[in-house]
Amino acid sequence: MFNISLNLHDNSKVNYDLEGKITIEDFEEKIFVTIDDWKITDYIKQWKNACKSLEKKQNSAFITTYIKTDNHCNEIWPAFYTEKGIFIQNRVIPQNSINPFEPNNLAPYINNFYTDNEDEDKLSTWKTNLESINDFKKRLNI
Repeated sequence: MFNISLNLHDNSKVNYDLEGKITIEDFEEKIFVTIDDWKITDYIKQWKNACKSLEKKQNSAFITTYIKTDNHCNEIWPAFYTEKGIFIQNRVIPQNSINPFEPNNLAPYINNFYTDNEDEDKLSTWKTNLESINDFKKRLNI
């Protein structure tokens, strides 16, 4: 199973964040979706496009935090299509004026699938399948 869910009934918004969670098979993690620069509909549109890319056997990413302001971080969940399944990781990307994060240009973050970082430490990676991604996309259309 793959899912990103938001608690839209949460009245305790802090700094324009909505609490939610991402589920990848038996893994769950709490997320905070910032609705400062993007609306919920912007996130949903991006998630649908990410699903469509994976359907075409292309790498993609699910953005869960997008902030344009310098000195903040954006959060994405790169999804790498392989014949063995779809492998998903988590990346936090600083927003800075030298190399600003652009949600319409995810290529620098999804071109290469690797399981170790520069220090040869294992990166957390979760595996799902295209059927789970398609089920998620269908739920987004409701």
